[in-house]
Amino acid sequence: MKTGYKRILIGFLVLAGIVVGWLLSRPAMEFEIIDLPPVMKHPRAINDHGQVVGAGYVVGALHALLWDPKEGLRDLGGFNAFEAWAVDINNNGQILIRARHTDKRNFAYFWDNGQIVNLNEQVRLTGDQTEELITSLQPGVYPLAMNDLGQVTGRLEITRGLDQAFLWDTRNGIQRLGTLGGNNSHSYDINNKGQIVGFSNTNGGANHAFLWQSGQGMVDLGSMTKSVTIDRGVQSINNHGLILFCESDLQGNEFSGILNSTKQPPVLMKCAGHPLQINDKGQILGYRVRERAFDDPWFDYFMEDPEKGRVYLNRFAPHGWRFIRPSMNNRGWVVGIFVNEDKYQQRPVILIPNGEKVDF
Repeated sequence: MKTGYKRILIGFLVLAGIVVGWLLSRPAMEFEIIDLPPVMKHPRAINDHGQVVGAGYVVGALHALLWDPKEGLRDLGGFNAFEAWAVDINNNGQILIRARHTDKRNFAYFWDNGQIVNLNEQVRLTGDQTEELITSLQPGVYPLAMNDLGQVTGRLEITRGLDQAFLWDTRNGIQRLGTLGGNNSHSYDINNKGQIVGFSNTNGGANHAFLWQSGQGMVDLGSMTKSVTIDRGVQSINNHGLILFCESDLQGNEFSGILNSTKQPPVLMKCAGHPLQINDKGQILGYRVRERAFDDPWFDYFMEDPEKGRVYLNRFAPHGWRFIRPSMNNRGWVVGIFVNEDKYQQRPVILIPNGEKVDF
């Protein structure tokens, strides 16, 4: 082959390699970036209308905050506490708030258009000796999630080292969900069917993942693998009953996957990395550990779409910045923080997938 033709062929192959590399390296999804007010230092949740809740410093104190895309920022108050956080918001605009007092006891508040219910005041005597003991101890209430029906789940902090999962609503007050034989249980998420997921210890001391449903109570979800596991838990459940499941074995190996609560036995799909949240589109928000230095891991957060694959959200951060503390709604909108640790700067943002209708 003549030298000229060789050069043309080599040039073509190099160009093709560059194009293929570019196609493979570009994100499977693109996002529009919306900036939130800088005072929203700690965004925690976003609903399907784009309303964001979190916390920020107001006159030197950490207050619960609400940001509405049309009405702007609203201070929900400090609740006479050392710090107050808005931790969740549903599609009806109802807000779940956690306040921590100087004695480190947690209080939970249900905010509905300015009307506030203190959940701690609803841990009442029922005549049962166990309930009387719990009430006399004045447990803290640590809220974690809420559905569109205004049902709240989290854990009652009864005494040091003794927590139990609960369900609360305006009609029935606080209901303890029990355990899988041990003393402790923690719930993490609740969907619009009232299904609650979390983990509980057994009478043998191991942690097992559970699904709780009205009329059926708490059910052990079992194991994903044939290994002898020491720790199982559930991070999230969507409105279709898909559950993010995690477990680890005696050798320190970790496994993650998706269970379908509507089928028996549950369908298992493995998931690489550490999944945190699953929405109604089946999109998964999670992370992988990129670096670990002095026990301080660097989390590389990702969104995984059933059709478009996985995209790492750091790719949308400015050069020298990282994306941290994300949360997602059912439309695939992600709220979180761009942070530049070298310059001690942070920027709260919403990442909106291209093609999504944005009406603000």
